[in-house]
Amino acid sequence: MNQHLSKSFDFRGNSLELLGLFRAEPHVFFLDSSQYDLHRGRYSFIGFDPFDIFVHKGKDSLKLLKNQFSQYGGEEEQGFTSQRSPLTAGVVGCLSYDYGLHQEKVCRSAQDDLDLPDAFFGFYDCILTVDHFTQKLFITSSGLPEKDGRLREKRASERLDRIVKKVNLYLNGEVNSRRGFIKASSNHPLAFRCNFSREQYWKAAQEALDYIGCGDIYQVNLSQRFEFDLANREFDPLVLYQALRDLSPVAFGGYL
Repeated sequence: MNQHLSKSFDFRGNSLELLGLFRAEPHVFFLDSSQYDLHRGRYSFIGFDPFDIFVHKGKDSLKLLKNQFSQYGGEEEQGFTSQRSPLTAGVVGCLSYDYGLHQEKVCRSAQDDLDLPDAFFGFYDCILTVDHFTQKLFITSSGLPEKDGRLREKRASERLDRIVKKVNLYLNGEVNSRRGFIKASSNHPLAFRCNFSREQYWKAAQEALDYIGCGDIYQVNLSQRFEFDLANREFDPLVLYQALRDLSPVAFGGYL
């Protein structure tokens, strides 16, 4: 039995402003597309308040994630996703870059000074989908993790109603999703720190070019870490994402 409930709206608004409605919710995510083509980059997705969280560090992270996810799967939902959204509920998160070292059996050379997990995923039962091509907004609610049909439908309905009420207020102009955004003050610069000096970075870049010239490698990902301290500072991370999005637009972005 298909337990998904859904609601659709005409939507010609800004998907980032839509995200702003839910920015204070736990574990909010935004899969952000700037390509409004029928076949590529058609959708942006927003989700929040997952019913389960998976956090793990180690080479078996994906195997354990699959085991945890499998308890919620197994039901056919045919005919639903193709009509409304390719993502009506599911798992969204990220793998660390260093997780690839486990898979390729490459020794870690960088110091693990941040102690970040190799895998962080949320299990989301409600998704907001912006279809940029048809200019539609779909809100879907699955009722997960409930397995009993009646309880699942009840949860799906309650969760959907809560989101629809908030979206309606926004679409009717009764709520400003950008109200309360806290911007960084120009009087208090963020004092970025980098793990490379300018000279060190240029030297590393030249060494990489030399290796390419010798045929030892054909590609290198030479990255820098920029960091700044937000302790004792009021700052909305969504403002930071907005600034990065404006400065360097990309086909696909992500906010987690």
